[in-house]
This record gives sequence, C-alpha cells and structure tokens, in this order.
Amino acid sequence: MRHFFSMTTALVLIIPLVAGAALLRVFQISQGEQAVLRRYALVTEQTLRAERLNAEGERLARLSRSYLLTPNPDIMKEVDTSRARFDELVRQLAAAHLDEQERELMEEISRADKLLRSIARDLHLQRGAGVPIDQLQPPLTGEYQLLREALDETLQVLLRHERERMSALESEAHQVLAESGGMRLVAVAVAVLMLALQAVLAMRALHRRRLAQIMAERNAAERAASEARYSGIVSLAADAIITVDEAGRITLFNAGAEAIFGYRAPEVLGRPLDVLMPERFRERHHQFMRTFLDKGLQARRIGERQRVHGLRKSGEEFPIDAAISGLEVEGRRTLTVILRDISEQKRVEEEQRFLVSAGELLSSTLLDSERTLSRVAQLAVERLADWCLVYLWDEGRVRLSEVVHRDPAQRQTASLLRSFPLDSRRAFLAREVLVQCKPLLHSHVSAEQLAAQAQSDDHLRLLRRLNVRSFMAVPLVVNERLLGALTFISSDSGHVYTPRDLEFAEQLGRYSSLALENARLYQSARDATQARDRILGVVAHDLRSPLQSILLSLPLLQRRAAIPGGVNDEHQGKLLERLSTSAHRMNRMIEDLLDVARVEAGQLSIRASPQPTEPLLHEALDTVRSQAREVQLVLEPPGSLPPVLADRDRLLQVFSNLLGNALKFTPSGGEVRVGAHTEDGQVVFFVKDTGPGLTPEARQHLFERFWQANHGDRRGAGLGLSIVKDIIEAHGGRIHVESEQGHGSSFFFSVPIALNTAPSPPGPVNTVGPF
Repeated sequence: MRHFFSMTTALVLIIPLVAGAALLRVFQISQGEQAVLRRYALVTEQTLRAERLNAEGERLARLSRSYLLTPNPDIMKEVDTSRARFDELVRQLAAAHLDEQERELMEEISRADKLLRSIARDLHLQRGAGVPIDQLQPPLTGEYQLLREALDETLQVLLRHERERMSALESEAHQVLAESGGMRLVAVAVAVLMLALQAVLAMRALHRRRLAQIMAERNAAERAASEARYSGIVSLAADAIITVDEAGRITLFNAGAEAIFGYRAPEVLGRPLDVLMPERFRERHHQFMRTFLDKGLQARRIGERQRVHGLRKSGEEFPIDAAISGLEVEGRRTLTVILRDISEQKRVEEEQRFLVSAGELLSSTLLDSERTLSRVAQLAVERLADWCLVYLWDEGRVRLSEVVHRDPAQRQTASLLRSFPLDSRRAFLAREVLVQCKPLLHSHVSAEQLAAQAQSDDHLRLLRRLNVRSFMAVPLVVNERLLGALTFISSDSGHVYTPRDLEFAEQLGRYSSLALENARLYQSARDATQARDRILGVVAHDLRSPLQSILLSLPLLQRRAAIPGGVNDEHQGKLLERLSTSAHRMNRMIEDLLDVARVEAGQLSIRASPQPTEPLLHEALDTVRSQAREVQLVLEPPGSLPPVLADRDRLLQVFSNLLGNALKFTPSGGEVRVGAHTEDGQVVFFVKDTGPGLTPEARQHLFERFWQANHGDRRGAGLGLSIVKDIIEAHGGRIHVESEQGHGSSFFFSVPIALNTAPSPPGPVNTVGPF
C-alpha cells in the first residue's frame, strides 16, 4: 500500500511536471510559429515598400521626362513631390532589418539616384531656361539614360530579392506549421491526459491564434498585391491607366484614359482592348500579348521597335508611348497598361526640326535682303500659313515687301497687294505689331475686324480676296531695333491659330530677324569694301602721278644745291634731303596700298625663278645700309646654301620691309643680324634685332592690315608686314616672329628650294588674293 501511495505521489508529482513539460513544449512550438510569421510579416511589409519604391521610381522618371518635353512649373512640383516620396521610401527601406545583399542594393540605388538626380537637375535647369529639347538629346540618350536603366534594373533586382524572401518565408511558415502540428498533438494529448480542461482551453486558444495568424498572412499578401497594383494608378492619374484580364478585356479605365480616348468608362469596360487601337495594329498587338503572357514577363515597353498609335472615340489616330506590366493575384494574371498621348511631343519635335532646317538655310545661303525676305515667306507658307506678308519698317515708313501664298495661282492677288501704297499712320494688318513691337494673335477674324484694317475701299477689296479666317503677326527685331513684321494668315485651310502657333511663329521670326540682319551687315560690308577700293584707287593712281613728278625733279634740285658757291646751298641740301625722304616714304605707302588692292583682287603676281641665296642677302643689306647710321648690320655667313625658287624683286621687298622695321625700332648702338639656313626642303631666312621686343598683344596682331603697335606713329600705314605675309605665302612659304619684351625680335620666313638650278625661263606667275 505504501508502495502504491508512493507511486501515486510520484504520479501526482510527475503528472504536473509532464503536463507542464507538454504545455511548455506547446508554448515553444507556438513561439516558433509566431517568430516565423513575424518574419514573414516583416518581409511582406519590406516587399510592399520595394513595390512602392519601384512604382515611385517609374513615376519620377515619367514626370522628369514630361518636364523636359514641356517645362511646366506644375510638372516640376509633381517631380519634387515624387522625389520626396521616393526618398522617404528609400529611408524606410534602409532603416529596416536588411541582409547583406539588400544593403548592397540599397547603397547602389542611393549612388545611382544621387548621380541621376544631379544630371536631371542640370537638364531641368537648362530646359527651364529655354534650351531646346534637341540640344538636350545627347545627355538624355547618353549618361542619363544609362543611369536611369541601371537604377531601374537595381530596383527590379531588389524587388525580386524581396519577393524571393517573402516566398521562402511563406514556404518556411507552412513547413513549420505542418511539422509543429503533429508535435503539438502529442504534447496536447499528454496535457489532456493530465489536465483535460486546461488542455482543451489551451487548444482552443492556440487554434484561434493559428486561424488569426493565417488570416493575417493572407491579408498581408493580398494587401501587398493590391497596393502594388494600384499605387501607380493613384499617383499617375494624368496618364491613361487601363487594366485587362487574361482574355484581353478591359476591367479598369481611369479618368486619364477617358480624357485621352474620349470614352466614358462604362462604354469600354468588358470590351476587348482592340477598340482603343487602329485595326492595322491589332494583329501585332495580339502577338505581343501572347508573347508577354507565355514568357511570364513582369513589365515591358510597347512599341520599342515601331511607333504605335491609339484610336479615339472620334476615329482620330494619335501616337502613344505605353508600357505594360503584369501581376498575378490569387492565381489570376492581371495586365496593366499605362500610356500617354505624345501628339504634342511629336508636334514639338517636328517644329524644332523645321526651325533648325530653316535657321541653317537662312543663315548659310541667303545674304541678299530681298532673297532672304522671299525665302522667309516661302518657309512660312510651307509650315504655318496660307498667306505670309512681310512688312519692312524704316524710321516710321512701312513697305509691304513680300506677299506669298502656298498656291501659285494667287500670284496676281499677291502682286496687287504688294504694290498697294501703305500709310504708316493709318490702320493695316501689322500696324499694331509694328507700333507696339509685340506679337499679335486673332484666332477668329470677323468681317468687321478685317474692315477696320483697311485704308480704303480698294484696300478692303484686296484684303477680302485673302479670305482671312485666322491671323497672327510677330515683330522682326534685332538688338532692340525694329526691322519689320511677319504676318501669317489662315484662309482656305481653316486652321485656327492658337498661342502655341504664335510661339512657333515667334521662333521663326527670331531666325528671320537674324537672317535679315546678316544680309544687311553683309551688304554694309560689301559697300564698305567697294568704298575702300574706290579710295585706294584714288590714292594709288591719282596721287601717284604728281608724286612721280616730284621724285623726278628732286635729283635736279639736289644737283643744283650742290653747286659750290650757291646761295645757302647747305640749308637747301638738307631741306631737299628731307623732301626726298618724305617723297620716297609716300611712294612706299602708295606701293603698299597698290599691293593691298592687288591682293584683294587676286592680282599680286609672283614670277618665281631660281635665285642664288647669298647674293640675295648681300643685296638686301646693301639697299638699307645707308639707313643704318648708328646701328650695326651683320650678315651671318650662310655657308653653302642652295638657290631658292622666288621672285627676286618681291623677296627684296620683303627684306626691305623687315630690315626697315628692325632699323627703325633698334636703338643707337644696337645690332641687326641677317642670315639663312636650310630646313625641311626650304631655305629659312631670318632678320634679328636688339630692339625693345614685342608685347603678346603686338605678336597676336602683327600681321594684320592697318595695325600698328604705336598708334601715334605716322611713318607708315600698318600695311608692310601684312604685305610681307602675303608675298611669302604666295611663294608657298610661312613667316613667324619670336620676341619678348626687352630682348629684341626675330622674324623667320621660308622660301622653297629651287630643285632645277639650270638656266630656265621665268617661272609661273602665282597670284594671291583674299581667299
């Protein structure tokens, strides 16, 4: 009996322990299930954030592209709002419990986003400042596009990683629940044997907890799928958002789609997507959808290889930019199409191409004002108007310079209107534009408005022949100077001008203004050149004859002054010497002017023949030796040098000019050295002095015509070195100077070597001109 009670006591002690152990085991199993489910819930929430981050990244990219196409401040506000949401999602993801791969992906996303944000900010600033979209294409299709694709790819990798983690934890949760079920039943059975009531209550509590956890798991998954599907719909309501089922029937048609296609949602729900596209694109669309579904793709752009179009309810076709994404919810495949009407974008692109072509044509080929005006009018009727009228304004006087219609049969009306005399003080079509210097737009022109622009009954009859229905005009202005006005008239085409058309017309007006100004400047330059040539002709020819008489009379006067016993012969000799020096300087200046005229006319002749080098050097020094009173002339021994192929007189003219300058600027006691050497198949001559040297500015302008380092120097016209350069280049050589202030100057010029030294007739005549 005592043994029985001992066993009973033991059982009494063991039973609670066993029951407690069983319940503890049940508790441990429940804790393990809760831990798995908590991890699953956390990963589900992380996946949801990744879905939102991916959707927000796509939205941010579209808004940024929209702003570059149409720089609207409202779009920039949406960009900033989307950027804030994107940054907040990145912060939330970075603050969560991340594994090593997630941290690496988040760091890569942050780096790519930082670079992309910097480039996008620069592009937005340039586009906001008015830079045309064509000029931004290189950065858009270059580094910006690469960074955009890299960021999208990284977001997709992160999203796939989160989905894989969620799927793995879901499998783990199901496995833990399945494995723990049997163990729980054994433990509960033991607990029921020991504490039946407590076990029943515990099982009920555990059962309720398990059901709640399963429901929470299911709700979290459905919530993630739902938010992933509709997060873009809420934020991108301006675009058309269309959802279709696997059969291709429309299940969602948002307000943006209604605005773009013209249908109300009830009109298209349940109908195939084909109703929204032209018939010629439907078969290709079906093939695309089959490929998309068979391959199980998540997202893809529509029309990557060929532009696709949408079809409005009215039957109008329009170009679209679209993307499709797929999502599987509860075993059903749902497809969402996000598309945008890019008609305005295509219009802008066509306008920009037209303006670029027009600008290139006007700036490169037309330098005559009348032809420029005619071409401007032709460009206008090609793209923007039925009639184009070009008014010219000159100090209060107005002239209708061009009248063009796209139909050549209207030439008679155009001619009558162009010849009609206008009074600038009375009303005419472009008077308001010319007076106020502002663009003008009348989308609809009534008969009364047209009559108000007529200066007489005859003028009104001519205006009525234009059949004006819509009208706009822009001023032609360059550097705040009014040149005239461009007038655009829509008649037979029925086109109604809008502010967008006026903006395009203003751009064409700016190109036209610059073309007119270029033509005017070209004409002014041509007139100035002709005037200069006339002056050169007067100076060179009309002054040369009396100067020759002076030069011929001077030797006779000098001989008479040198007769012994003459009256004041010494004083007269000095005066005659000064007169001779001045006359020869004047003759040299006239010769320079004649040479300039010859160069401009392409008539500076070079008769090249073999010339011995050393005698040329000696003769060059002999011609200036009388000028070197206080400066030492030094000839460096040239050694054995081959003859050069040159015009002897022209080459001596070069030496005379270079040596004359060297002697003029070298102070008393200085030195001028002359020599030559061979280099690369040519003979290089040099003239070196010990004068004050040249400033960097002087070296830059030294060979320009009419330029002088000392503007107060009246001993020349600044033509000598320019002519020297022309002569050397006509020989096929080059000239350059080496100089530093305080260290003198060295001039080097090259002349070709005469390969055939045998006696030969004079070489060919080479000429040098302005081109």
